[in-house]
Amino acid sequence: MVIRAVLVAVIAAGAGCSYGGSFGDCEVACAASTGCPSGFTCAVSEGMCRSSATPATSCAAILDGGAGSGDGDINDSDAQPTMDAQSSTDAPSSMDAQTTVLLSQNANAIPTIGNLVYCAIGAGETKTNQWWRVFRLSDSEYGITGPTLHVTDVLFASQDAVLASVTVKLEAYTGTYDGPTLDTSKLTTLAMTSIPADGGGARNWTAPITIDIATTTVLAVEITSMDQHNAANGVVQEFHLGVNSAGETHKSYLGGSCQAPQSVSRDIILQVQGAF
Repeated sequence: MVIRAVLVAVIAAGAGCSYGGSFGDCEVACAASTGCPSGFTCAVSEGMCRSSATPATSCAAILDGGAGSGDGDINDSDAQPTMDAQSSTDAPSSMDAQTTVLLSQNANAIPTIGNLVYCAIGAGETKTNQWWRVFRLSDSEYGITGPTLHVTDVLFASQDAVLASVTVKLEAYTGTYDGPTLDTSKLTTLAMTSIPADGGGARNWTAPITIDIATTTVLAVEITSMDQHNAANGVVQEFHLGVNSAGETHKSYLGGSCQAPQSVSRDIILQVQGAF
């Protein structure tokens, strides 16, 4: 079994740097996220850089037979003990050099008790509340410079929560951006999750949700929950999204049982965390 000394080449390729060495067919490990040195193509199924996009011989045959075109082979007995050859699974992850980002249109994320924005409910009633914020990912205010945003969490606040289930959706929006209303016919669901929410008083919540989204997307973030009161007007379940009046850079929206989505005068606390 022949082992190629590819560690330096893999690190250079994964970091997007140039490297002055010369390499042969099947001498550099790769993955779709790392690419290969100039003049080579990553064969993802083999996890190796190929000198031809349509090679006639597999890397397995070349490595086992010593037929590579590199500068020299290192036999097992001569290999340096600290220079283990890397397989494609050890190639640098696409997350290694990413920059974290918090998408926020709020001056702060501290909810203010009493500034409620929800559909009013009476005895024996059940009402659905929906809240939105919309982020145009290409806007310079978010500082995203890559082609893709890797979303990891949605952050929001509550004013009160009693035995509630909160649904979080990430949606692509093709309607009018930052208008007075939100057109739900222009929303396409990209990802969705739900978390339980129970505990009175103002507090903040994190909903893990993972997806890669192109930065050409206008991203709508939706929070949905249900309020239910019994015949004596006692609370069966309830969730009211946290808001404040600290200031916002774009409109936020309320919809649900009481109305089609419209912008509201309070600042809904709703943020997205990710990396690029």
